[in-house]
Amino acid sequence: MRCAVWLLALVCSATVLASPLTEAKRTLQNGRPEERAEAVRNLIGYKKEKSAASVVLAHLAKETDDKVKEAIWEFLKSLKDEKARKMVVRRIFKYEDADTRAQLLIVAWSYKTPEGEKAVLKGLSDEAWEVRQTAAELIAKAKDEKRSVAFQKEAILKLIKVMPSDENARSRRAMRIALWVLTGQDFGCDRRKWKKWWKKAEPIYGTPDYGKKYKKGPGMTGVILDDDVPTSRKKTPRFFGEEIKKGRVIFVIDVSGSMGLKAESGRVKLEVVREELINAIKAMDKRYKFNIIFYSTGVAKWRPNLQKATKENKKAAIEFIKGRPAAGMTNIHGALKLAMEDAEVKLIILLTDGQPTVGITDKEKILEDVRRWNKYRRIQINTIGLKGEDVDPDFLRRLAEQNKGTSKTVR
Repeated sequence: MRCAVWLLALVCSATVLASPLTEAKRTLQNGRPEERAEAVRNLIGYKKEKSAASVVLAHLAKETDDKVKEAIWEFLKSLKDEKARKMVVRRIFKYEDADTRAQLLIVAWSYKTPEGEKAVLKGLSDEAWEVRQTAAELIAKAKDEKRSVAFQKEAILKLIKVMPSDENARSRRAMRIALWVLTGQDFGCDRRKWKKWWKKAEPIYGTPDYGKKYKKGPGMTGVILDDDVPTSRKKTPRFFGEEIKKGRVIFVIDVSGSMGLKAESGRVKLEVVREELINAIKAMDKRYKFNIIFYSTGVAKWRPNLQKATKENKKAAIEFIKGRPAAGMTNIHGALKLAMEDAEVKLIILLTDGQPTVGITDKEKILEDVRRWNKYRRIQINTIGLKGEDVDPDFLRRLAEQNKGTSKTVR
């Protein structure tokens, strides 16, 4: 009898040790990234969802690997237990990392619960622009996803309150787009006009009468949603044959020592680039804003911020272009980092004739950092390689593809 009891206890103990939650606890503490990700995914469908969610949320604060985080978001979205979901929502704003808060808002929104929607509304006032932008982008889906009219009204009122005073151009723009999508109206950042209009529109919002009285216009006043500048084939600025359609652009140009050598065409490479760059800038009209970064061992920016393509600014930029010699090594990482710090830029054009040779030179690390920097910025990155022994077309292609851009090699 004693042996039977002992064997039963041993079997039960082994079962407990083999449970997905026990395994996840151990693996999250000591496992490799791929093992941690698998352990989290193994919790999907685990019957004690609240306990599993508690373990995963406790680990989340110290997790740094993107693939493991993807598994965590997948697991949290899979939760069905009401108490587990509420626990996730309650913890959103306890995390210091802005990306974590933003991703948890996406998780909360997927629950389609009042608690999740309230968390998204709270996200509009978060200290981090990435979180505010994410909240606004989620709210913009409310009508298509048939969220309640009561929630839409609450969201519109909150957007009217916070949007005009948001100091970040990206999150403010996301809020303005959300307002336009929900209401069909655009009063810019004028809170007074929004409030005056909403006082009249709110009672009939969500009814057939609203659609009859307030017809949605063709677009937003003063805002081009995709940031493209309307162009014609004859007048569009071009750089090495590629049209520049984004109206906020930074040219990131390699001026390392090798740029002073001759290209396959027989001309000095930097002379060719100067000519192309000057012609592109001359072709810009006042709708464009631009900047220039020259990089070699160090990194030099023409102006602190994007400048309007006025006659005076274009003249000053051309003088800057003509005065830069070719010297030094190739700091691609530093140049991209500086370019992506700009608050307005929508297009970066990177040109090089070589590979990274100073600063961070690991190409995988450069790609990883750019992906991280660009997660919420969504800047298009086009790359141009000057054909030669040193240039790496595959690296430039991957850099462009991962950031919604184009890549080409020129002679």
